[in-house]
Amino acid sequence: MHRCSWMVKASLLFLVAMIPSQVWAAGSTDSGTAIGSTPWLLWMLVSIGLLGLVLEAMMPGHLVSGLVSVFSFAIYFWLRFGQNETNWLIVGAFVVGFVLLFIEIFIPGFGLFGALGVVGIFYAIIMAAPSMVEGMVALGLGLIITFTALWILYRFFGLRSKWGNLVLTSTQDRKTGFNASKDRSHLIGQRGVTVTPLRTSGWVLFEHGREDVVSDGEMIPNSTVVEVTLVEGNRVVVSRVREDDKLEQ
Repeated sequence: MHRCSWMVKASLLFLVAMIPSQVWAAGSTDSGTAIGSTPWLLWMLVSIGLLGLVLEAMMPGHLVSGLVSVFSFAIYFWLRFGQNETNWLIVGAFVVGFVLLFIEIFIPGFGLFGALGVVGIFYAIIMAAPSMVEGMVALGLGLIITFTALWILYRFFGLRSKWGNLVLTSTQDRKTGFNASKDRSHLIGQRGVTVTPLRTSGWVLFEHGREDVVSDGEMIPNSTVVEVTLVEGNRVVVSRVREDDKLEQ
């Protein structure tokens, strides 16, 4: 994993180092203001940005992937500003989405911040492109390249997400001795005294301590002797005993 991490960083830095030369190459073949509309350059920037973003989410704390992503997207929007075809509202949507996504990465919650962050980033990428269709193509190709690269890193270089340590992958069943509910079958036949009225649930004091129980349907007052008649998982059913039946000390 450590080797893979350094390989990922080196690969991303190499891709970033190529960006200035690619911008220059685009400028040598197109007019100065057309650089920001060169499709393959925009595709490359979006792909590198998305790959860096996903890798930062998988390996939070390394920062290299995140910085590469920020750098790539910064050039993407800078080029589009050169065409006067984007505005600060679109950039603001991207920045807010980026911040929300990183909040979700470093402070995991219910996924709301992450979902809103992804929506903001995707919206900004599409709307900043020369046209909505070109933006969707750039985003689609970026996602394809990103997930292809992740599959290669996972399959051949052992890339693993740090979030895997937070996910329970083992299984527990009765064959291995696991039982979701506490075994209370030993309570059957035991007698105790109600410490709260049973309407129809409440507490009963047994010799070993208090238990949460339910009556068999009858309303049973406080300080009444009861006996356990049925146990179903965590459900303990009691019934009233006769007045002359004394609790053994």
